[in-house]
Amino acid sequence: MHTDVVEQFFDEGLVALLPSASVAPAIAGSCARTFAFVSADAALGARLDAALRSHGITLVQRADDPVAPGHGCRGLDGALLDCRSESELTPLASRWRDACRTQSVPLFALTPQADRERRVDMLAFGMAFIDDHGGDVAAIAADLATGSDLLADEPIRVMIVDDDFGTSFCVKKILESAGIDCHAFIDADMAIAQLDKLRPDVVVLDFMMPGCDGVDVCDRIRARPDGGGTQILFFSGNVDASSRGGLLSVLGDDYLGKGARPRDLVAAVFARGVRARTWRRSVRVAAGLAPA
Repeated sequence: MHTDVVEQFFDEGLVALLPSASVAPAIAGSCARTFAFVSADAALGARLDAALRSHGITLVQRADDPVAPGHGCRGLDGALLDCRSESELTPLASRWRDACRTQSVPLFALTPQADRERRVDMLAFGMAFIDDHGGDVAAIAADLATGSDLLADEPIRVMIVDDDFGTSFCVKKILESAGIDCHAFIDADMAIAQLDKLRPDVVVLDFMMPGCDGVDVCDRIRARPDGGGTQILFFSGNVDASSRGGLLSVLGDDYLGKGARPRDLVAAVFARGVRARTWRRSVRVAAGLAPA
């Protein structure tokens, strides 16, 4: 990775300079789960709680006061943050993100239909967004139950494959800062050998590598029985705009240049991770198996 790009990552407030939180699997109750609803709207909280009980989720109302990292999510299986107004996204989201990440529980944002930039902000905070459906609490409850099933068992898992150690290190630290479980490899063949063990939701893949390049890795992943469920994000600084469509045509799912902002990288990986979990869940349901 070029020095100016590395400096850009750190200049934009990358928290990788701080000790990263351990990313341990969250333990969600097999039957009953408890979620916090962080909002001043007590009436909506009561209606949501009633709707969620049929999904095995109890909602606990929380005021929007400061949350002590490491304590605010103790005993919870997740949190739903009321982000229906711009002022409620930060710094409240920052405090809850830190608390949820420390306890390894999923964080969701309740939001109306919003523009792309705002949703990218939420994804960059490590929050999956739940549409408010115009106040339809049954629809909100269904979305939250589905989302919590996808994310409650463990953090999004990512495999980084890039022969440049500097790039791998930076990307790993950026993603870990958002509570994403990352494993970095500078050798593509070694990464392929670890697929069965790691079962990544997302592979962040460099294009230009010696020996086994990004296209080869992509082909080998897709040739696997479960390869269709792995989301592949090409992350390269050596591809011009006219060639990006070609990368996606070899069965990649997304592309980001190595000059991308950290928040955009986190958002892209988190969104792709949720999509991978959704795909795998739908395959199991279609096969008559219990959702994983």
